[in-house]
Amino acid sequence: MRFRLYIAQKLVDLASQTQLFVYTHIIKLEISTLSMHPYGSRVIQRMVERSRGHSVIIKLFMKGLSRGQMLALVCNEFSNHVLKKCLEHFGASECAVIIACIRTNSLQISKDRYGCVVLQRTIDVASQADCEAILNALQPHIVELLTHTSGNYVVQHILRQEWGDDDPRNGFKKSVVRETSSRIIELATSKIASNVIETILHGSNPEFKDVILRAILMSKSATRLSLDEFGNYVMRIALIEGTEALRAQLVQELVPSMGQLQHSVHGRKVYQKLAILTTGEGKQMKL
Repeated sequence: MRFRLYIAQKLVDLASQTQLFVYTHIIKLEISTLSMHPYGSRVIQRMVERSRGHSVIIKLFMKGLSRGQMLALVCNEFSNHVLKKCLEHFGASECAVIIACIRTNSLQISKDRYGCVVLQRTIDVASQADCEAILNALQPHIVELLTHTSGNYVVQHILRQEWGDDDPRNGFKKSVVRETSSRIIELATSKIASNVIETILHGSNPEFKDVILRAILMSKSATRLSLDEFGNYVMRIALIEGTEALRAQLVQELVPSMGQLQHSVHGRKVYQKLAILTTGEGKQMKL
């Protein structure tokens, strides 16, 4: 089977536009089935790449693909790669059937190991209206997604998107930051959700960073987080991100606990950051 794969891929690579149309026409009834096959999916992905810019072939291909159960294709180990290729190479208008499936099943797909990646690609290429519809469907479930093994990747991907200040899609980001700050201890000490907080702190929005720093300060939990298996990662980033005034307050809160941090397995890295801030570069901070 593997050798047949290589031959099929070579045929696709060497095909003219006319030949590629013929190949697509021959397999149009089996595109969905082949997409879910470990070897067949590779050939189908190559066909997608070669079909880019050829509208007639794309329409024929998508017609064949839509014959299958789209939700099953989105959440399949192999066909999810095919759908990602379609979104990347064909664009939103040609992939309307994929985007419609994502809109209808946003929450289920965001929590699927394979589907969550297709959803992320959809966010990248979908129109603003489609993107808003997906985000609106996910918004009531933000807390659930923050701690979900797959859903947290969707949230992180959305946080990394650069939209205009007045773009309504930013409302989802604000909701994430708001929910995170209101549960800062619970989420910062979570193996999964702590990664989302790190993404917020590493992001380009200073307002979001400061909301997280203020939440840590108000909870008086800086030392507790620094000693935590996962929270210490959050604290190490918090000490170098955000406005200088808030970082200085964090340092002040942690200084009395430096001895405890120094002898802690998880707090040691935070202690090292503090040592730099309070002796070297930290002299420039208004402590």
